[in-house]
Amino acid sequence: MISLEILKEIRVNTVLPGHEGMFTNLGSRIDELISYHGHLKNDVLKTISPESMTAYEITSRINWFNSQTNWKALAPVVQAGLVTKCLSYLKALETEGKAHQKVDKTGLRLYNAT
Repeated sequence: MISLEILKEIRVNTVLPGHEGMFTNLGSRIDELISYHGHLKNDVLKTISPESMTAYEITSRINWFNSQTNWKALAPVVQAGLVTKCLSYLKALETEGKAHQKVDKTGLRLYNAT
């Protein structure tokens, strides 16, 4: 997020991303990305508030696509990518002191809100 804020200061005429189409308003796109990630991180925090869960359980309860997409209908590779994304939000929440990770007696990593 800090890197995105720094990039907002760069004046560019055209952005040629590695995927999707080119665009011209870098600052606006960065604001969209910051909002998107903030929203998802908050969803992760709300999901872990009442109980301890695995990253997989947390991920399966998040509405990643702003739709009624059924978690079980997603391809395993998509699920794996979303678990990885969720883990990055969990790490950020831990760094902010809003989440805690513990390992249970079986070695399973569990997350909850602090």
